[in-house]
Amino acid sequence: MPSIHVAIAVAAALWIQRYRVKVLTLVGWTYAAAIYIGSIHLGWHYATDGLVSAPLVLLVWWLAGKYLGWLEGRELTLGRRPVLYSKTDR
Repeated sequence: MPSIHVAIAVAAALWIQRYRVKVLTLVGWTYAAAIYIGSIHLGWHYATDGLVSAPLVLLVWWLAGKYLGWLEGRELTLGRRPVLYSKTDR
């Protein structure tokens, strides 16, 4: 408790959803639902495990987005350009 299986599947669905491709988004959320149902059916978790982990992942995803937005705004007010990747990462 909570189910890491469901948490990872929901996080993957959220990550895929960022690309705004409807077919991939549907596939990601279908996969997350299949993991949730499968984890209950196969006896890995109780239903409540997935019902706790999915909202927790959504909350962490939302908080991380708020934090990154705050960091970006902070960098802009300091007169620095935010660096999301280094030049060696290209």
